[in-house]
Amino acid sequence: MKSLFQELHDRSLWQVIGIYLAGSWLVLQVVDQLTESAGLPEWVPSFALVLLLIGLPIVVATAFLQHRAPAPGSAETAEASALPADGEGHEAPTSASAAVPAGKAPGGSVPHRLFTWRNAILGGVGAAILFGVVMAGWSYARNQGIGGAGTLVAKGVIEDGERLILADFSGDSAMAEVATMAFRVDLSQSPTVNVADLNFLRGVLQRMEVDPETTLDENLAREAAIREGVKAIVAGDVARAGGSYVLTARLVAAESGEELISLRETASDSSTVMEAVDQLSRRMRERLGESLGSIRASTPLDRATTTSLEALRKYSQALKAIDAGDLDLGESLLKEAVELDPEFAMAWRKLAVQAFDDQRARRAAATRAYELRDLLTDRERYMTIGTYHGYVTLDNDAAITAYRTLLEQYPDDAWALNNVALQYEAQGKLDLSNEYLDRAIEADPYVPNAYINLAANLHFLGESDSAHTVLNRLEDVMPGTLQVTDWRARFALADWDYETARELTEELSRTDVTEYRRRALDASAAIDLAEGRLEQAERNWLDARSSPDPIRHADWRAWNELLVRGDEEQAAAVLDRALTEAVQVDTADGATERAFLYALAGRPDEARRWLEADRRADNEYSTLPAPLRASEDSWFEAALAFGTGRYDEAVSSLRKAETEMDSFYDGLGVRSVSWDLARAFDAAGKADSAIARYELALEHTDQVINLDDQPRQIPTTYLRLARLYDARGDLEEAAGYYGRFVDLWEEADAEFQPKVSAARARLEEIVRERG
Repeated sequence: MKSLFQELHDRSLWQVIGIYLAGSWLVLQVVDQLTESAGLPEWVPSFALVLLLIGLPIVVATAFLQHRAPAPGSAETAEASALPADGEGHEAPTSASAAVPAGKAPGGSVPHRLFTWRNAILGGVGAAILFGVVMAGWSYARNQGIGGAGTLVAKGVIEDGERLILADFSGDSAMAEVATMAFRVDLSQSPTVNVADLNFLRGVLQRMEVDPETTLDENLAREAAIREGVKAIVAGDVARAGGSYVLTARLVAAESGEELISLRETASDSSTVMEAVDQLSRRMRERLGESLGSIRASTPLDRATTTSLEALRKYSQALKAIDAGDLDLGESLLKEAVELDPEFAMAWRKLAVQAFDDQRARRAAATRAYELRDLLTDRERYMTIGTYHGYVTLDNDAAITAYRTLLEQYPDDAWALNNVALQYEAQGKLDLSNEYLDRAIEADPYVPNAYINLAANLHFLGESDSAHTVLNRLEDVMPGTLQVTDWRARFALADWDYETARELTEELSRTDVTEYRRRALDASAAIDLAEGRLEQAERNWLDARSSPDPIRHADWRAWNELLVRGDEEQAAAVLDRALTEAVQVDTADGATERAFLYALAGRPDEARRWLEADRRADNEYSTLPAPLRASEDSWFEAALAFGTGRYDEAVSSLRKAETEMDSFYDGLGVRSVSWDLARAFDAAGKADSAIARYELALEHTDQVINLDDQPRQIPTTYLRLARLYDARGDLEEAAGYYGRFVDLWEEADAEFQPKVSAARARLEEIVRERG
């Protein structure tokens, strides 16, 4: 310590100041890092800076005074002590020392005794101790719910993970909707509270007999909260004051209306409104009880995405419309958003997600979002990368890597969990997919897609009861959600329970939500197909599409001709006419489907041309796992062989396709090729094998996405099985299948009634024969 004092004494004033400033900078860096990593409050660096500023003049004064005085033990001091003493034992003053009044010598003055390096260092240690005590006291008060520092969770006012209802912000109409959406996004990132999902709120409002599109003001939100047992709501306001905006946010007790938290932020102009919302949500999350480290780790999604407030407003409206099922309005608003801000990456990404039926538009939007990924937060960037690989490169591994990287930072991100589950599903890893979907539901019980995807996986695995249980869980959490009705109808269709499917579809058709009315029409078209009403099915199919593509319409009709009417020549002719009349033909979209249709219709040259177009377009085939590519190749060769009457070759190729599929995912081959293999056996005259495969095809009820295939197959399968058993003399089985066919096509179109009459007559004859 003595050597330290000597070293400090020997330094010049400017050297000491430089050392202090450099040390202060290092201290501030350490404090700043601790603030970020340890979750200290934002005022900590400022507090440390104040202490350092207080210390600066003390250090300057100490350096100034101590540099002028001789250091203890220095040569100068030693020389002074060697001077001769007077007769009374005092130093004999020199001329210089004699000029200093008694008691005021440099080494003994009050300032010199006060401003010493020892005192300065002790003061620094004291400041550090004060800093630590203040931090410890603040942390204790926060965690124990004491005073203003105490959080609501610590005080027991709300529980960790408590559900809150966010009311729509009031005030300035141009900013209130944007502020509500941005605040919802920010607050939904908090692990401390669970913001009620919009679908949940819609169900509550329906039970209250209130229009679900009604603005959810504070009073309505409080009533909804009381009904659902939610303790508190968050309400806000955006008020314009000249060119600036004053934003307030309040946490309000639902029952009493007491304000539990009230916060305010000011935005200097419209361009800083999102920054104010960010600060407001951070302060709210801090007061609720979320760790500050967690708050800082989550960057607001929308603010990082666009600099255009108007574009953000359109984006917010789009999300609201999509959530309500109005996909047309949502897509239109997203397009307006990217027109306002062409670099709005998240709007491009959402456009890609919404482009269900236009693969070219989907790839273009996902590519544009990917090009802008460097403008995004980590969370958005990895979500965008995952979307790009999922839709454009079709590289499941790359998409999985992106989503899992996101999950390392945000392990409870329900959307990332859902999306990575879909990628694992595409790889045939359904058990792993289901694990991630379970995690997504646990992380956020109010995201319906995870329930739907889990239910679909379970249904595919043959676990129909479990699939319905998952849908029941979704309905319990979000009563009145239309997805539950929609997917119950799809499961009923897949299980060939057309009576239940019809009831659910009629219920769905009465909704005001455009998307679900369309889905109801699609499901109705599938039921009509199965029941032999092709004219009504076509009307419903067209009504389900606002502007159907003529070629896609022709594709749909051609498959009806091929599989329902059994007219290969007419099937090819329908497609020929549409392609001839078309102004422009997309040779990529739907190419594989047309290749197979032409192959089965006995037109191998056209079939190969369409398959080559698909391969040139670098569609999904190029990214499929090797077993699935090999399976598709064999399946196509089987279609060519079947269409040209080489049925034994068709059987052989279909067996290869089945084996390759089963090597990728056990049982997938049986599910996929049994219909075609049954027809090939049938055409080849192998009745026993045909019967076995027809019945095996009827055991698998997993086509819950493609609603057209099974409805076309089932009626003809019933009739063929009836005739095959009849020919074999197994009249009991024959009667059973004749009966199923007659019941299914009882109200079929007039053109099919001769088949129905013949089947009914044979059924009655069998009944008479058997007594």
